[in-house]
Amino acid sequence: MTDYLWTTVSLLFVLAACGGGPGPGNFEKFTANENGLRLLERYIQDTSNSDENRVEAIVTLVQAGWALNLRKVLDRCPNREDLAAKTADALIRRLPDLVGQPEVLAATRDGAFIALSLLPATERAPFQKRLADWVFAGLGPESSADDIKKAVESRALITQIADLGLSGADGAIWMVRHGFAVERLSQYLLSLKDAEVEAKLLAAFKALHATPDIAIPYYHVEAIGKIRSMEAVEYLLDLAQDDRQEPDVRSLAFNQAAEALDHPENLTGPREPILARLGQMLARKDPDDRWAAARYLVHLEGFAALDGVLAALKDDGIYPRAIEDPRKTLVDFCKGVILRHGSSPASPGEEGRREPSEDALRVVRRLLASPNRVHQALGVVCVKATEDPSYADLLKPLQKSRVSLEPVIGEKATLGTLAQNAADGLALMAEIHAAQASRALSAEDAKRKRFFALVNLLDTGDALRKAVEDRFAEASRARKP
Repeated sequence: MTDYLWTTVSLLFVLAACGGGPGPGNFEKFTANENGLRLLERYIQDTSNSDENRVEAIVTLVQAGWALNLRKVLDRCPNREDLAAKTADALIRRLPDLVGQPEVLAATRDGAFIALSLLPATERAPFQKRLADWVFAGLGPESSADDIKKAVESRALITQIADLGLSGADGAIWMVRHGFAVERLSQYLLSLKDAEVEAKLLAAFKALHATPDIAIPYYHVEAIGKIRSMEAVEYLLDLAQDDRQEPDVRSLAFNQAAEALDHPENLTGPREPILARLGQMLARKDPDDRWAAARYLVHLEGFAALDGVLAALKDDGIYPRAIEDPRKTLVDFCKGVILRHGSSPASPGEEGRREPSEDALRVVRRLLASPNRVHQALGVVCVKATEDPSYADLLKPLQKSRVSLEPVIGEKATLGTLAQNAADGLALMAEIHAAQASRALSAEDAKRKRFFALVNLLDTGDALRKAVEDRFAEASRARKP
């Protein structure tokens, strides 16, 4: 009760000191302290006052440095959205005349953006355009970094540019071109989901990256990876092959391109430039690049690309230098590329296995018959990856081979050892299937054991069986809480 009386007395004192309540021509008198502000806010919220006078009061409130009060004031107005639109109009009209008054300009600008945020999304575009025209006035695609910095810094905060919607896109792209707030602005531009904006953003990144001695950061590559166009994938593949970039940046660039290539149906534009770049990667003396390019060429073109891919998988001894384990690469290429092509679900009870197509089996036979050790090793692993013992006879011609596979897998193993491992692995997988069928093994445990049998490419006979059981026991212990 005491607080209420004190507030009332204080307000009466303000009224007396100011010669009456707020009204046109005297609003500024009520911006000096909290008590005066309360009277001014009540005036603004009173719909018996004309909108013209209420907007004048709001402009006075904002330009006196109380812009942060604007949201609270307008939120309590019955006709909030209509008043917010009139406020935005009034504040934006005043901005060009405030050059040389940085404090008043900043307050007026902040008020305009706050009023803008209170409008329905469907009604913001005209105000966004007027604000964008003011923020980027005098600038264009050819503006220098100094011109952009000088103009924009004096007019808007980086955090406010995203509130300009599509109208702010061109200006934001000019800023990205010169390296200003790239991470924040690229996120804003990508959120617009506009193909033309994304094309311009990609061009801005290319221009920025052409700056001499620039070190391309991860978030640039991540942003480019979100542009769903063939041109973006082309550029990512160019970065992946650019030996001037850090290895981690090159790897990220390829991974981002791969995410898009996994779903080519979402991409627009011709494929030929992509295929050309993958062909360049395929020819590199880098085993990781070679295998990755081979994978995506077949993924995009099917077995029509196979002749070129197999010709590029040369028996030149570079494979042990790969970052990824060459044995894993062989398994992944068989399951994810060759056997996947045209495959169909296997019989019930064989979850996780797919029946290879006749086209895939023809490729496997071709690999096994090749004099190239890379092809032969791949063919043997593909037979094993079928998880079907009925194909074991394909391995017999190679089981006695003493040809060294060290230049292929980096281990002192022969082609005969690999073929015997595949034959023993298929037999073991048949036992695992039988155990699952009799319910001696759960489907999950059977799947896990088959996987351990598949990825072990070096052990044979009892050694293979023991290695699989040991890995299964270790994995089972790791799963227990």
